[in-house]
Amino acid sequence: MWIYDTELDRYARVTRSPGTSPSFSPDGNQVVFQSDMGNAQGNFDLYIINSDGKNLRKLLDTPEVNDGNPRFSPDGSQLLFISERAGTSELYIYNLDDSSVNQLSELGMNMQQAEWSPDGSRIAFIAGTVADERTGETATDVYVIDADGSSNLSQFTDDQMTNRDPAWSPDGRWIIFSSRSSGKGDLWVAASDGSGNFQLTDDEFEDLMPDWAP
Repeated sequence: MWIYDTELDRYARVTRSPGTSPSFSPDGNQVVFQSDMGNAQGNFDLYIINSDGKNLRKLLDTPEVNDGNPRFSPDGSQLLFISERAGTSELYIYNLDDSSVNQLSELGMNMQQAEWSPDGSRIAFIAGTVADERTGETATDVYVIDADGSSNLSQFTDDQMTNRDPAWSPDGRWIIFSSRSSGKGDLWVAASDGSGNFQLTDDEFEDLMPDWAP
């Protein structure tokens, strides 16, 4: 895994083992990521490392299941992650102060790509169980759940197509995502209060992995 310094215009190698789905701490001093290094069963574990490449630590040791998609909370005190330890992919919280783990959801929805809202009160994610007839992939929809464990769930798409890559706007008012609802990957924006979605791009290309400028 590498980090690119935009001010110094240079790359720095942080790990010499495979690492994916990285997330910076709010102060930029640490990076959390998923990796299957050292896992004989090929599953992902959670690791944390200083952004200068020092002090690599494994946070959880559950070789029999996947723990992945780690994300620092906006205040830096918790990690959101997705785990299969309950039999289906669910949301969990890892508390950095005492290393405790709390299960946040119990929805049985094959969750993926979870992201905190900027104020830490809600979590956007994608989930799905129905096959997308056009691609043969699992169709996924965009959902938002409260981060307090109340399971207050809102669904933002419902088209049995592949919707993915949700990202919150800095003010928390909007969620941008990629959708194949038109037959190809285009970018859509949803109002985070559930008042409606609108299409942002319409071209011949696959538009994926959108994000907002700070």
